[in-house]
Amino acid sequence: MLSEVKGTVLMNNASVFETIIKHSEKLPTLPGIAMKILEAVQKKDSDLKEIADIIATDPPLSAEVLKIINSPFYGLPSKITSVFHGVNMMGLHTVKNLALSFSLIKKFRHSETRGFDYTDFWKISLTAATASKFMARNINSDLAEDAFFLGLLHNIGILAMIQTMPDQYRLVLSEMAGGDYTFEEAENQILGFNHMAVGEYLVKSWGLPEIFSVPIAHHHDPATLIDPCPEVLTLTRVLHLATLFVNLFQSSDKTVRLGLIEHYAEAYGWIDRISIDETAQKIQQSTREIFPFFEIDLKDQEDYTTMLETARKELINLSSGVMNTLLQQKKQIQVLREQISRDAMTQLINYQRFYELLHQEI
Repeated sequence: MLSEVKGTVLMNNASVFETIIKHSEKLPTLPGIAMKILEAVQKKDSDLKEIADIIATDPPLSAEVLKIINSPFYGLPSKITSVFHGVNMMGLHTVKNLALSFSLIKKFRHSETRGFDYTDFWKISLTAATASKFMARNINSDLAEDAFFLGLLHNIGILAMIQTMPDQYRLVLSEMAGGDYTFEEAENQILGFNHMAVGEYLVKSWGLPEIFSVPIAHHHDPATLIDPCPEVLTLTRVLHLATLFVNLFQSSDKTVRLGLIEHYAEAYGWIDRISIDETAQKIQQSTREIFPFFEIDLKDQEDYTTMLETARKELINLSSGVMNTLLQQKKQIQVLREQISRDAMTQLINYQRFYELLHQEI
């Protein structure tokens, strides 16, 4: 199967995407309860009672939704005792996104694929979700709840590829193990397409609107968006910054990561609307409150405030010119990686890259 994939990539990357992803019987699907919620929400005259009734048909889901609604994460003044009351108090979008989040994580949390950490995957997704929600509140509060669900979904393409092609994706994980490649770089090298494209296709297949699909497709590089509507552009940039915060918390090179956040926050015109220190504190506070509801362990979580203080002291020595140079170098490295692996005229992989792929397959 792997040799078939690689051979097809040489001829047509779009074809291999079509063959493997779009026609796969293992492509993740939304749980039935989630599909019902989405169908009800997308009606022209969404009925709050209908949404509450759908959630109420799943007692465990109802209990989880009520548990988090009554938690400090939302800080409501009085205790909510019924789903219908919760829908009325929290609003349609909030309860919808909570229900969808619980149903998604519940379905995929206990999946097993050798070499892939599902718990870590959902940790990253929930961290991005809380970061997206907090930043969206300061940019456009109407988008905050959609930003939370978008953050949860932003890497769903990785989950899809793990489900549909586990053997091939283990090669991607192996390529990343050396530390020289990001997910998307390793995916492009091994498969010829990446998790952003898969994620965009997947959420479209679930019936979600472009306000979710487009940001997922461009969340690592919002500059690639072509004539987006203001809401889509805002959500894509918010999601981009959220992923940079996640990288900051996980990376050993925190100084550069902090510099990237400041660079893009300024480029987007948000440097005065998003306090990086406050955002980091809020992300840590929110994840500490929300992780237990999804049965995710908080142990060994580094203090984000201390982390930022250390990174900022070192960042003082890096001028904005140095940061711009680093960004340009990163783009050049991506171009060079592609150039050294393919023939300039035919765009077929060269002997060196062929040998590497053959060695990986063996």
